[in-house]
Amino acid sequence: MAIRDFKLLLVGGWDGLKRRHQCWFFNLRTHQWILLRETIPSGDVEQSPAGLSSHSLCPISADSYVVTGREGSVRFQKRFACIFSVKISEAEGEVPKYEYARVSHQMGSRSGHSSHYAASFCRGRKKSPALLMIGGRNEETIDSMPLASFSNVQTPNYDVRQKEILYSVKMKLNSIKPAFRIHACVTVDNWIILHGGLVFNKIRDNVLGDSLIIYDSNTSRWYTIKISAGKSCILKRFGHSLASINGKFYILGGSQSDETIISQMVELVIEN
Repeated sequence: MAIRDFKLLLVGGWDGLKRRHQCWFFNLRTHQWILLRETIPSGDVEQSPAGLSSHSLCPISADSYVVTGREGSVRFQKRFACIFSVKISEAEGEVPKYEYARVSHQMGSRSGHSSHYAASFCRGRKKSPALLMIGGRNEETIDSMPLASFSNVQTPNYDVRQKEILYSVKMKLNSIKPAFRIHACVTVDNWIILHGGLVFNKIRDNVLGDSLIIYDSNTSRWYTIKISAGKSCILKRFGHSLASINGKFYILGGSQSDETIISQMVELVIEN
C-alpha cells in the first residue's frame, strides 16, 4: 500500500478466492473505492503478474512503483517473474489507469518481505540508488536491484526530524540475520527501520519485537536499539505497521498468533 495525496493505493493481494494483481484507490475524503483500469502495452498479457500475495510495493517516483516477490515456490517465481514495475496515470474526468511491465532483474524467492528505496546504496566503491529487499526467506542476505534503468527516480518523502535523531544517537552495532518475515518497516532517507515479524524454523517464541532493527544503506551496517516499555505495552507482534512522524515511531495493529488481533498503538521515542 502507498499514499497518493488523499488516496491510498492498493496493489494486488489475496481476496479469499484467488490472488489478484489489480490496483485500487481508496479515497480518504469520500471513503469510496475506485478500481483502476489496466492498460496492456502491445497486448502482451505477460507484462502483468499472474497473481500477487505477500508481495511488497515501493515507490520510486511520483507515479511509478516496483512490486517484488509473491507467495509460491522458487520455480513458480522464476517462471512467472517476481519483479514488476507499475505506473499509475490520472487524468481529470477519466478513470485512473495502471500499467505493469516486467523487470528483467532476478531475485531470490521472497514473500512477507519488505522493499525499500535507498538513495545511496553502497556495496562497492560507488554509491547509487537501489531497491533493497529484506526478509521473507530463511537466509541472512538481502537482495538489491539497481535503479539506473528507471527514469525520473525520486527519493520518497521521509521524516526529516527522525533522520536528525538517528544521526545524533549512539546505536549498538550488531550482526543481524534478517531471516524473518511479516515485519513492519519504515524508511527514513538512508535508514531502514524494522520491527517485529516472525522468524523461521521456530514453533515457540517465534515472534520478534523487543528491539528496533536498523540498517544504514550508506555503510551496509546493522544496528539494534532495545525498546524499554511498561508491561502493558505489547511489543512482540507481526503483520503490523510502523510509521515515523515528527521524530516519533508509531507501532499499530498486528497479531501475536493466528488467533489474536492487537488493537493497541505504541509510541516510541529514541533517546541517548
